[in-house]
Amino acid sequence: MGINLNTSQRWAEYWTLFLLLIGFLLTLWVDSPQTSYVVAVAFGLLLGRMLWQYKQRMRGSIITILLGFIMGFLLGVQVADRKLLIILLVAGMLISYYAHDRKLIQGTAY
Repeated sequence: MGINLNTSQRWAEYWTLFLLLIGFLLTLWVDSPQTSYVVAVAFGLLLGRMLWQYKQRMRGSIITILLGFIMGFLLGVQVADRKLLIILLVAGMLISYYAHDRKLIQGTAY
């Protein structure tokens, strides 16, 4: 009875844990509320692009991975208002999704 660490089946959980730690450590490194707000907007813009890019073939693993970073970021923030961070994150996501959907920003696949 050992622990099953099969990475081919659990890659989403490993990435989620990794990004949760990165989000938490990022907030420990950021010591001003203004910088936390900028990071929240920037990540919201990135999240909106990713949701637009994967809207046809959305998988639960991508959402789980992104939520890992958000959870780590919100758990680690000490100096900024969490409610405002969530509002800025969602606003950035909606702006980016709308801009990509209306072809105001041309997204290229890599």
